[in-house]
Amino acid sequence: MDVTEKIKTFPNSPGVYRMKSERGTILYIGKAKDLRKRVSSYWTKQAQDRIQIEPLLKRTKDVDFIVTDTEKEALILENTLIKKHKPKYNIELRDDKSFPSIKLSIQDEYPRIYYTRDLKKDGSLFFGPYASAFACRQVVDYVEKYFQLRTCSDHELVSRKRPCIQYQIDRCSAPCVGKIDKAAYQMIVAEVCLLLEGKGERLRATMVEKMEQASESLAFEQAAHYRDLLGDLDKTLEQQKMVSHRGEERDFIGFYREGEAGMIAVLQVRAGKVSDSSWYPFKKLVEDNDVIENFITQYYQVGHYIPPEIYVSDTLSHELLLSEYLSECSDRKVAIKQPKRGEKKDLLTLAIKNAEEAFRQQTDKQANREAALEYLQERLQLTRFPRRMECFDISNIQGKQPVGSMVSFKEGEPDKSFYRRFKIKTLPDEPNDYAMMNEVLTRRFKRAVGAQFIAPSNGDQVAGVMHDAPTATNQDKWSLPDLLVIDGGKGQLNIAKQVLIDLDILNVDLCSLAKPKEGEDRDKVFIPGRANPILLPKNSQALHLLMALRDEAHRFAITFHRSLRQKKLQSSLLDEIAGIGPAKKKALLKHFGSLKRVKEASLEQLSAVSGITNALAEVIYQALHNP
Repeated sequence: MDVTEKIKTFPNSPGVYRMKSERGTILYIGKAKDLRKRVSSYWTKQAQDRIQIEPLLKRTKDVDFIVTDTEKEALILENTLIKKHKPKYNIELRDDKSFPSIKLSIQDEYPRIYYTRDLKKDGSLFFGPYASAFACRQVVDYVEKYFQLRTCSDHELVSRKRPCIQYQIDRCSAPCVGKIDKAAYQMIVAEVCLLLEGKGERLRATMVEKMEQASESLAFEQAAHYRDLLGDLDKTLEQQKMVSHRGEERDFIGFYREGEAGMIAVLQVRAGKVSDSSWYPFKKLVEDNDVIENFITQYYQVGHYIPPEIYVSDTLSHELLLSEYLSECSDRKVAIKQPKRGEKKDLLTLAIKNAEEAFRQQTDKQANREAALEYLQERLQLTRFPRRMECFDISNIQGKQPVGSMVSFKEGEPDKSFYRRFKIKTLPDEPNDYAMMNEVLTRRFKRAVGAQFIAPSNGDQVAGVMHDAPTATNQDKWSLPDLLVIDGGKGQLNIAKQVLIDLDILNVDLCSLAKPKEGEDRDKVFIPGRANPILLPKNSQALHLLMALRDEAHRFAITFHRSLRQKKLQSSLLDEIAGIGPAKKKALLKHFGSLKRVKEASLEQLSAVSGITNALAEVIYQALHNP
């Protein structure tokens, strides 16, 4: 049935609709109060004339729907489906992994403060993200200097016998040697939390109270410490002071777009002051209202604090519905508003300006990457623009635990959905990098052309998931790159060239990147049909891009190799002894402390272990001494 004819059969009910390609791939997911009316609106002349909707409609060959009882259910279902399917034309809420944050390890007995970009869920508190790494480090240094949190590792904390130099210069309270008890240390941690949460006024009141108490008890040195802390605290708060009225908590969401791309900035106001801001880029935008509504739903659902008031620039289609949804999530009333004048309007304008500036920075960065790729195409005489590049590397030690890695860069940035890793199967324990590279490339590109390649029983690992021979559902995951980059020189290049020839793959450009030898100042690029290497400018972004791709392939390969090697090392001789299962193995290692001590034990000592009979002790002894 034609799409427009099918839409006429849709119900006039709330629900979620899914627009699909000819192959059934979900392109866009949306919600509607009236499914028939909403989906029909895409095929009106006014909608088709919009430049951002035209590509979506050209690819849409089918639309289906899921009916819900209420509009609120449609809102929740839409968000769930978007996260599950990640449609190309829906907005994608990216996290701030590229921005630095502050980590406070409150799960530790004596917490530490860290500068980090790795937001692992390990029980720690995270504050940020910060747009400036310098500003983030300044805050960490300020906390370490005045609040005297420990800076030593967990190992040093339990093993140190006397205070370190940080204690001597009054930058650490020395919990490692008992100079401060746990309760007092936790009080300091609570004060740090107040500062990082933007609740400086409450922290200041606490500091004043402690200073007065110290003064009354004649602890003048401690009182002076709080006095100095107050002075620096006032300066810190003054640097952040942009609004000072009645201490409201609000979020201002500014949206800026150009064509199909855009940026959202969230300006956070806590205790009446602008305390933080963050940016979220988007591609393939459809409608402005949909963008902001979907962003609000996703942004606050992933754990961000929901303030009582949220300000946006435009009236939203489902403003009351979103307000009700957020109110239920936060257990108090939440209002979404559009300021018309005054300081609220000024702050929203500032949020929009932040979004525009962040968009400009991202655009400049993308332009630089685009220029680097264009330069690569010109200098390496590539037949295709290297929009997606793949690089391969081999890792082993004397042929032991040999593995191969494949990493992918798209538009000059890592695309981890196309990372692959391989266990070498044809050359076990034989150090032959050429043959290993040939095996990895052959297995990879046979999948691309859909050949009936029989994978090993454990298969190739794709982002940690096991895969067998190519099927219609995973064929896209092995699509051909524009440029194939090999780590190595002419030898590795010729191996790759022959693999492509054997598989009749003629539409993939190829090069290899060799590290400089002694006396050389840069990496060399080799291409087929040219004897001498191409020397890209030493400081060019194009060369740095190839080096980053090669280094990522090396990192990915060696990480996989190390994991296999560690797994091998962890296997014990005890596993090969008949009658020794996991429980008895654990009992032996727990009793003696190590495999070495088990081997040194006498028969009497072995039989003294719980669960080990005299006969089994004899078997263990003989196996360890006469393997």
